[in-house]
Amino acid sequence: MSLLSEQEGQPRRGSSILWRDDDRNQKPAAKGPTKANVAPLDDLAWPDRKYLHFAQEFGYKAVGISSSRGCPFRCSFCVPHVYSQDSIERPWNYRSAHSIVEEIHHHYDNGERLFTFSDEHFLPNKMARRRASELAAMIKDRNMRDLRFMFDCRADAVDEELFSILKEVGLYRVYIGFEAAANGMLMDYRKDVKMEIYGDTLSVLSRLDIEAIPGMIIFSPTTTVGEVQKNIEFFAGNFATYAEEDFLSRLQVLPGTPIASSLNTQGLLGEMIEGEYSWRFKDPAVESLWNDFNEIVKGRSNDFLSLQAHDRDALSTLKKEIEHDLLRAVSGRMQ
Repeated sequence: MSLLSEQEGQPRRGSSILWRDDDRNQKPAAKGPTKANVAPLDDLAWPDRKYLHFAQEFGYKAVGISSSRGCPFRCSFCVPHVYSQDSIERPWNYRSAHSIVEEIHHHYDNGERLFTFSDEHFLPNKMARRRASELAAMIKDRNMRDLRFMFDCRADAVDEELFSILKEVGLYRVYIGFEAAANGMLMDYRKDVKMEIYGDTLSVLSRLDIEAIPGMIIFSPTTTVGEVQKNIEFFAGNFATYAEEDFLSRLQVLPGTPIASSLNTQGLLGEMIEGEYSWRFKDPAVESLWNDFNEIVKGRSNDFLSLQAHDRDALSTLKKEIEHDLLRAVSGRMQ
């Protein structure tokens, strides 16, 4: 009812309603006069998973756990950043370790062993790291020996001591938002890290035998050919997995984000299509390279699909062949 009582352009005192301008929606989402107080997440009911078995029949084996909301960082392409920074009192709101373990244990007793955390960032600060240690201790106390789980985090969140504790209780994979292997792109994305730390991050995960799944944005409107080369070399040198989208990842520009405003100022933003903005490349050589990449990668799609479930060695060889062709295309566009 409180939403219905709002008058257009006159939010009530204390409103946390967000809205967007009609003028191409390039300004950050506006907010009410004060920030919203967020209910404790421990008080919320667990999700209704009565249809979980249907998802598992279609291949999604993990049980999803939401242990926090929001994100305290400021990545320029991120919608949660816009909302959580400007509209709520605490940009990262979290459940206690006890609450999380209770939910996991419930599913464990029902035979589930594989879990994935859906948080924007599982380890954004000291409180989160302390909570992770508590979580590990509680899992061990409850003797959930064959548990396996994964989560998302930033490269600078990987700490060997903490991750070794988490490894003992089931951490087997992390998705890491590296985004780019070129510092210029990281500055544009406002990641507040430099790619020089990536080597240490990957070394820690390798020593602990924890799989790293890379999140990369190889192409953006302002990417240079040299930056694309650095991205591909980083990917090729550090990751054994391959999927079509790994080498064809490009920036998703969403309404209300800082990068949408920046690209609009530069004249690189296009029309809104199905909830996101189209955009054009600043450098014609990069646009040509994007077309090269599509031809190379998609030209091997059938090879990949025929190998992925049968022959890992042949798949690895195919990946190297594709990487070689991509880097050759980069070299050709640099001349």
